[in-house]
Formats: sequence, structure tokens, C-alpha cells
Amino acid sequence: MALKESSHAESFDTDAPDQQVALADPLTLAESFMQANISNPVAASNIAEAAGINVRALQRLFRKTYAATPTQVLLQKRIALAREMILNGEALSVRQVAAQLQFSNPTRFSKLYSRFHAQTPSHEIRQGKAQPNGPAETNQ
Repeated sequence: MALKESSHAESFDTDAPDQQVALADPLTLAESFMQANISNPVAASNIAEAAGINVRALQRLFRKTYAATPTQVLLQKRIALAREMILNGEALSVRQVAAQLQFSNPTRFSKLYSRFHAQTPSHEIRQGKAQPNGPAETNQ
């Protein structure tokens, strides 16, 4: 059974085999939906719908599991992906990464990124471009 597509203008990636949807718990469904839609605008109500529970139950589940809201967990996933993009040399600018990951304000994105990684994304982008063998060398 495919998840019901929202009547909103956004389109979400809801493709999942019937068996997996039937056997998955709400947390797994929510996490899968978040990952599949990491570059799309997503509201807590979209995540709850994908998980087959109401928004309040989703919030309780995430508070119990992560000590965070679903929105906070999605933010953490987006910041982690931004760092991966930067370290892999896929990021051309802070503005490009922020827009791609649904941050409407590049300055706010930069501040959030710095809170998680103690470096600004612009510094890490410049640092990656300055390396003679490219950004991938930072992981070795």
C-alpha cells in the first residue's frame, strides 16, 4: 500500500514496497520519510501522516526516542547532509547548500551549522577548495 499523496502542492517521495510499509513501525516510517524528503519542504503533519500516526503521537515518540522534536531531528539530518556535501566538495556556496536543504535564510543556516560543527560552512568550503588534492582528503 503506497502512502496517500498529500493534497498540498509539494510532492513527496512516498515509494515504498507494500510489505515494508505494513511491517515498519511508526518511527521507522517517519525516519524513512524524512530521509527521502530531506531536500523537500516537510512539516510535522507530513511526517505524522507518513508514519500513520497523529502529530501529537509523533512528537511524543520523538521526545521519548531522541529527546527532540521531529523538526529538530530533521534539522540535524539536514545539517549532517550539508556537512557531507561540503566535505565531498559538492557545495559551491553556503547559499546553494542552504537553498538545496530548505533553509530560507543562509545566515541562519550558517549559524546552525556552526553550532553543530564549530566551523562556519563558508570556512569549510574555502578550506576544501584550498586543498591541493580536493576536499575528500580531509577524511583520511
